[in-house]
Amino acid sequence: MKNLFLALGASAVLIGTPILSPPQAQDPTRPIANLQAAGWTVVSRTEEKKELPGIAPYQNLTRVVQVVHYRLTKGDEVMVCEATYDSQRDRYDETCRPASR
Repeated sequence: MKNLFLALGASAVLIGTPILSPPQAQDPTRPIANLQAAGWTVVSRTEEKKELPGIAPYQNLTRVVQVVHYRLTKGDEVMVCEATYDSQRDRYDETCRPASR
């Protein structure tokens, strides 16, 4: 039985199929992917990197915060989203809101 599970796991890795893993579009922490799965289209994407001083006790290291701004549309509706990655905290966040016209 143990060999069967090992073989199934190895096969899944080789063919790229996740075992008991929900699709990324269902993940509530990924609103951009959820919007795209719901038919929204990315019409613009801009990226910026901010270099900040590190947080103690790593204040001598450079902390890089990468911010990606998205503008999505679906019909007449517009959403703006922001994806941020903080290198020192190793944290990725996404937020979306309806765009003001």
